[in-house]
Amino acid sequence: KYYSSIGLATVYRTLDLLTELKILSPILVPKGSTRYEAAHGQHGHFICLSCGRIFDVDEEPKDILNAVEKEGEFTVTSTSVQLFGYCRDCKLKEEKPSLKNSRQKKE
Repeated sequence: KYYSSIGLATVYRTLDLLTELKILSPILVPKGSTRYEAAHGQHGHFICLSCGRIFDVDEEPKDILNAVEKEGEFTVTSTSVQLFGYCRDCKLKEEKPSLKNSRQKKE
């Protein structure tokens, strides 16, 4: 909305270029969309299936990396770890009975 004179194709080309230059890192999220973040080292993501929030996970899959590289057939140059589930806030919302449900049970 702010830069209506810039075409969508220009935005996507710029995102591709910034990704290629390792300035941005893409995060593939459910439902086929992609989000981008500033590239800041190897780390994983936890993606909430309810609210869509993305949380950084600083742990690397060291055991998997060690096993793959130990075989000698592969050289790992980067990793991408994505964990899917429900964040604490969404989990708490599910556990709380709604006011509407409480009323229905009393009737």
